[in-house]
Amino acid sequence: MPEHVHLLVFPTVAKPAIDDFLSATKRPTSVRIKKWIETSDPKLLRELTIQERPGKKAFRFWQEGPG
Repeated sequence: MPEHVHLLVFPTVAKPAIDDFLSATKRPTSVRIKKWIETSDPKLLRELTIQERPGKKAFRFWQEGPG
């Protein structure tokens, strides 16, 4: 699977706030990547846009799930 990466993170506190870390990492990254894709590869943008529910489409860069 050459289209993905793994990020290994070593917490420095006993009880890390994983949810906060994931949202602080994933959201800004997907926003920047979406902006880049919009200008460089509109076909890829269409491939990464999903139908969440009737009338609602969403850009999906990250795989669904908790991470």
